[in-house]
Amino acid sequence: MENYESFFSLTPVELLNKLTKRFDYKIPEKIATKEDMENAQALMLKLTGDISYLFALQSYAKIETSRIKRLGLKEDSQDAIDKKEVIANFLDALKQQYNGVSRAVTIVLASNEEAKYNGRGTVA
Repeated sequence: MENYESFFSLTPVELLNKLTKRFDYKIPEKIATKEDMENAQALMLKLTGDISYLFALQSYAKIETSRIKRLGLKEDSQDAIDKKEVIANFLDALKQQYNGVSRAVTIVLASNEEAKYNGRGTVA
């Protein structure tokens, strides 16, 4: 992962583009096989790490935004606020992706339990 300073030194648009490229995950449309389940679990682990990183980046952005405001740099202050918002939006998006994959995994696991109980084998 890149250090926080390198992300925060970008313009708001550059930051948006960099985060879009960095956190571009293919979310599975379905989990139908054991391999799909393994891929979903690996994606959940990756998302967990990236969410943690974005929380830390968000904290750095808050500190930097406050520092810039204290210095009275109006234009830089607005850019810092915009960057903080970009980071917050990406954090929300990754949390939504994680929750979606987690729900899909939970549904498959519940379906497998029901299938076993009814003697039909497993789904994935």
